[in-house]
Amino acid sequence: MSESEANQTTGDPTVLYQAHPAMAKNGPLMFTIGIVLIPVFGIGILVLLSQYAKCKQTEVTLTDQETIVRRGVLSRSHLDVRHANVRSAYVERSLTDRLFGVGTISLYTSGDEPEVTVRGIPDPLKVRQIIKDHADL
Repeated sequence: MSESEANQTTGDPTVLYQAHPAMAKNGPLMFTIGIVLIPVFGIGILVLLSQYAKCKQTEVTLTDQETIVRRGVLSRSHLDVRHANVRSAYVERSLTDRLFGVGTISLYTSGDEPEVTVRGIPDPLKVRQIIKDHADL
């Protein structure tokens, strides 16, 4: 019996996608500044460490039932959005986002404001398609 078959019989969610915002792709300007400034008294290392921490503090997990967004390092926030409750999934990609394969995804449930917005997600169109496939949009 495969893992997905076992999850279907036990009701456990299957992880379909999991990612952190991409560091170099999400902030190419800050990444470049950090690299250039490394010889200058280690300032570049501090810039790169701050970018790394910023990206690693957010994690997006998509299961066959819900989208889970975890944020924070010392204090944590955890947001679950059931795919059945998603009214629309909006993807925004600037020119540089498209060049680097990242984008911003916003999930709308019942109001005019998005329930969750995550910037710098790798392959945001794949994320949107997974949500659409499991939300019956």
